[in-house]
Amino acid sequence: MREALPDLPGVRTRIGWGDDPTGDRTISVQLYGEETEVLQGLAEEVARRLEAQPAFLSAYDSEDTEGSQEIRLATDRAALARYGLDAGTVGGTLAFAMRGVELPRMWEAGHDVSVRARFQEADRDDLDTLLDFPVFTAGGSAVPIRALAHPQVTRGWGTIHREQRRTGLSVQVDLAEGVDSGQAFGLVEQVLGEISFPRGYGWEQGRQFAEQQESDDAQNFAILLSLVLVFLLMGMLFESFTLPLCVITTVPMALLGVYWTLYLTGTPLDLMGGIGLVVLIGVVVNNGIVLVDLVTHLRSEGVERAEALALAGRRRLRPILMTALTTIFGCLPMAVGSSAFLDIPYAPLGRVVAGGMTTATFLTLYFVPLAYTLVDDGRAAVWRLLDFARHRPIPPENAP
Repeated sequence: MREALPDLPGVRTRIGWGDDPTGDRTISVQLYGEETEVLQGLAEEVARRLEAQPAFLSAYDSEDTEGSQEIRLATDRAALARYGLDAGTVGGTLAFAMRGVELPRMWEAGHDVSVRARFQEADRDDLDTLLDFPVFTAGGSAVPIRALAHPQVTRGWGTIHREQRRTGLSVQVDLAEGVDSGQAFGLVEQVLGEISFPRGYGWEQGRQFAEQQESDDAQNFAILLSLVLVFLLMGMLFESFTLPLCVITTVPMALLGVYWTLYLTGTPLDLMGGIGLVVLIGVVVNNGIVLVDLVTHLRSEGVERAEALALAGRRRLRPILMTALTTIFGCLPMAVGSSAFLDIPYAPLGRVVAGGMTTATFLTLYFVPLAYTLVDDGRAAVWRLLDFARHRPIPPENAP
């Protein structure tokens, strides 16, 4: 479509995603500095370089900077210094002439009336009349505005955006299909690193990048909190601190499956994928709980550890496969489907849960018994060390 569009003088064309409710197909780059004119030129150069990248559909200035025609007064610094005035005094005089000043409210005939003092319309509807307005100096003499400034007819700015006391201009970038925001920001940093910005001007990732960082931090905190809650719950159920360590090893096994599933299917770990991780942590530990619970029960009946692990693996194989396969096949329609809500696809959630459960199910029967053996040996070694320290004889005080 871009190649088919005609190249007309004075006409700018752009191809993009339009209003993207998810924000996954567009990113923004924030330029900052002092002068809006300089930022406008930098924005055009940045957009030109970014648009030349195959990973970007288009890049454009998202602010409405083209305003209507206006009259500006350019002050003469030498004239102001000669009369002991400044630009603020000239601007204040014009503001009073055009907009007036609010006076104290007046109470008249039982009504509260607002009062404003300003020049009459005949004295402010003509440029020559405005230029004849007097500006009073500190000595009391009057100087007309035309002696201190000269008018210019130019196009004004539709929008001047300021954030944290800095003038800024946003450049919107539409991503090509298959390019995620992480790759896009890396490419933007590489391209803009080749541009020499004037002193006092620079760029930074837009508000979307900050919101994405906050979302990632909240997602990581949710995953960590789910791990802690699962660990505490298992500790209360097993009445042990060490046995939950064996069960929690199913989580890294599941993450291994999640990585390869997302990699092979080319699926980014987005918001729905993060929700799938939280759900997966609560589901994947079930296999380990079933296995370790039976091992603990058998050992309490006097069964030797190796035999208890082998016996638990044979007895719990069928329940583990049944619970895992029902979860996996239940997520398959979501994993292979294309359903979405507000353009947010559900497929990453299904793929995360199905891929993690598949890997963890087959690895649980191998690594959970190994983790149980290592944890049990470590616990026995600690108890032997504590027992030795508790029963060690104390030497007499005068012993050499």
